[in-house]
Amino acid sequence: MAQVIHDVRRLCLYLKDWPIHSCDSVSANLADITKDSKYTNAAIASANWIKAHNLNNGIVLDTVNGHDCSRSPSTWLFTYNTGKYIEGLSVLADVTGDSQWRTLMVNTVAASVKSSAWEGSDGIITEGASTTSNNDGVGFKGSSHLKLNVDMPA
Repeated sequence: MAQVIHDVRRLCLYLKDWPIHSCDSVSANLADITKDSKYTNAAIASANWIKAHNLNNGIVLDTVNGHDCSRSPSTWLFTYNTGKYIEGLSVLADVTGDSQWRTLMVNTVAASVKSSAWEGSDGIITEGASTTSNNDGVGFKGSSHLKLNVDMPA
């Protein structure tokens, strides 16, 4: 178990400023596909780490620096980070049958769908609003909301 967590963590921290939210969704999806408990345990460890260290008012922070473990600024918030975390929590809830993951997912969804970090007072997503700027915000616009359409039960 320790080796699997180490391997997943090493993969997720390989690059400087790697988006840590991907670790929980990768591990959870591997657990779902393989039914191997080593991936379930890695997904649980990742989800717990994000919950304890990388949330800002229920919204997932962008990155963790693999060299010094510093995190991105608390104002650097994007839909795709929270969307991937929601995806991982949804899969983890289904894989484990543990209601704490669904509760955390619902709380994360509630925090994200009305976040002023990427939504205007009119309810329109403003992340990536500039179609002329050279930024990845346009490509990632609304990723958390897209994940909601895929992962939320009917």
